[in-house]
Amino acid sequence: MISIFSAVATAFQTISMLIAPAIGSLFAKLIGASIKLLVAGGATWLMGVIVLLFIVKRINHSKKIKGEFNN
Repeated sequence: MISIFSAVATAFQTISMLIAPAIGSLFAKLIGASIKLLVAGGATWLMGVIVLLFIVKRINHSKKIKGEFNN
């Protein structure tokens, strides 16, 4: 059963890698390459901030469990 899920996940990844350049070029043609790059950069930055906040929250939670907080 696990191999079926793995195969489906791999298929979705492969399909998205094949389709992404076509969608990206379509967006670049419709809205312009500079705007597309700004939006992609902003989305990447936002995802990075969310991940960093999640990591900090997780570290603080583990410190709280271990009793290492000084508050």
